[in-house]
Amino acid sequence: MLWPGTPSDPVQIVDVRDLAYFTIGKLLQDSQAVSATEVDAIWMDEQFLTANGLAGGRDLPVWHGATDAMDVSADRALAAGFQNRPERETARDLLTWWDTLPEERRAKPKAGMTAEKETEVIAAWKAHIA
Repeated sequence: MLWPGTPSDPVQIVDVRDLAYFTIGKLLQDSQAVSATEVDAIWMDEQFLTANGLAGGRDLPVWHGATDAMDVSADRALAAGFQNRPERETARDLLTWWDTLPEERRAKPKAGMTAEKETEVIAAWKAHIA
């Protein structure tokens, strides 16, 4: 499964119930734990993803590339009393919500790449690093 950047890249997820600060690697771990799904994560650098026509926010919904927007301190919000719910709760609730959608809606996600595109880019990445 294609994952952008590196496992330690910062990412900020907005849960409608609160705001959370994660690293993308922790998001992958928590998502796998909640869904009981193991994937072989293939981390690809931003330059390669861009060269292969993939864009953060569109093809990779959680990731937005190397922008300062993903590395903003939450210290002031935390000092004011803000609390993050556990990452796994957010992931679990997202999957629970997704399963309530009609099958025809789940068959056509509004973001993300197709399985065919992912397979194509993974093959190109493996050739690139060989």
